[in-house]
Amino acid sequence: MRYRAEVSIDENGHWTAVVRFDRHNSAISDSPSLDKLERRIRQAVATHLDCRVSEVEVDLDVRLSAQLRSVVQRHARAKAAHERAAGEVASVGRQAAEKLVRAGMSRRDAGHLLGVSGARVQQLLNE
Repeated sequence: MRYRAEVSIDENGHWTAVVRFDRHNSAISDSPSLDKLERRIRQAVATHLDCRVSEVEVDLDVRLSAQLRSVVQRHARAKAAHERAAGEVASVGRQAAEKLVRAGMSRRDAGHLLGVSGARVQQLLNE
């Protein structure tokens, strides 16, 4: 069973989650951290429904101000761009290491030219 929990944070940094089943029934839990909150709200839902916690999945719908939501989204975009760039760096680095070593260069010298250690050149060659 999958449920959505509305999550908010108070002025003291304490999190609260609410799962609404209908107009009159809900499960509520709180925690000082989001990790613990997810576990606690799953337990509260399971208790309310009289089922096992393993049968309950809860998606946390964290309510943030527009400013905070914007900065989190900006971070997610930057992280995705970084991961794409890191993949490209690894691919180009592997190609460069192969060509430099094939040209007769030592792994140490290839590493010096690429700005990495000789051991990293060996890792790139092994990938």
